[in-house]
Amino acid sequence: MSFDIYLQTSNLSHKTEKVKHPFTGEEYDQPVGETMKPEECSAVLSLFRERGTAPDEFDAVVLKAGDGTEIVAYFDELNSDGDCSSGSLEMRSLTPPVAEMIFDIANRGNLVMHVVADPLIILATSEETKAKVESRWPETELADTADALFKRIGAAFGQWENYRDQVMDADL
Repeated sequence: MSFDIYLQTSNLSHKTEKVKHPFTGEEYDQPVGETMKPEECSAVLSLFRERGTAPDEFDAVVLKAGDGTEIVAYFDELNSDGDCSSGSLEMRSLTPPVAEMIFDIANRGNLVMHVVADPLIILATSEETKAKVESRWPETELADTADALFKRIGAAFGQWENYRDQVMDADL
């Protein structure tokens, strides 16, 4: 069981195409052309290389924070020519070095963070990124440092830990 953060490009498009939902069959408008720029993909890959790792055959990257805490990152098509639009981070511990790594990934990739919490927390690492996504996600907040990120998601992480412990201790 992990605490998850979904990362989405801030390069939003106003173009859509009609697609059918795979389960309901209902048609809906899906945005198209929303991908990371090649330099953003390269910046994230450089961060991975700096940490001595790279995506495996499943597009997963195991990263170690400065305190040894591990997080797992997934980015489909990060090595491709502009086909990567999002990724995810899974963690079991939140420490200041983990927050620093999360911040660095989001900041280098120009990515918006969707923190799985109740309510959902949406964060940008700069005013510029926040301004780019406010039309779609008006509730986007600014976390312009790793410390601000750590403080903002700390309570949500604590709620997740309590839920995890409750589930793990349950007699099913």
